[in-house]
Amino acid sequence: MNPILVVDDVRYSLLILAKTLEKEGYAVETASDPAHALELLKKQDFSLVITDLNMPGMDGKEFFAAARNIRPTQEGQPFHCPPFILLSAFSERTEKDLEGLASLGFADIIMKPVDRERLRESIRKILDPDPGATAARGQGAKGITLDAVVAFLEERHPGARKRILELAVVEEVCPEARDKPSE
Repeated sequence: MNPILVVDDVRYSLLILAKTLEKEGYAVETASDPAHALELLKKQDFSLVITDLNMPGMDGKEFFAAARNIRPTQEGQPFHCPPFILLSAFSERTEKDLEGLASLGFADIIMKPVDRERLRESIRKILDPDPGATAARGQGAKGITLDAVVAFLEERHPGARKRILELAVVEEVCPEARDKPSE
């Protein structure tokens, strides 16, 4: 998988987001301004771009439009614009404002402060829209993925994910405990 490009003019926001994504196992490149990000997009393929909306010089909307208009730098080398997630700190934005931004073609729009779980889920949906197609996720006989089962259980029983992980660790470390009834 190609890296994720994170663009934000606020240094601490850029670093926090980059570290969060790295902890999730993603390779990350950063740019503190859209002009630098455009240069990176011309030189390297990215799986996803996460950009702030409000930046000096060129905002997130303008950056997105410019990225979609990048032309190949070499003959025969097509440019594929990766999906974009837009981050906005403007909590007072109306639903109409958000619909207008969404209509521009952003894969997702997330309000700041960024909820890590919301971001994680958005990235997963964008980069792996069909988790059943990913064999590494443990597809069952009827096409149901382990992730889908865990999400289903977690939704109905908060804490289920933690308990499932605990059971998986016990199974790995002490397989003979599998057949013992729990108390």
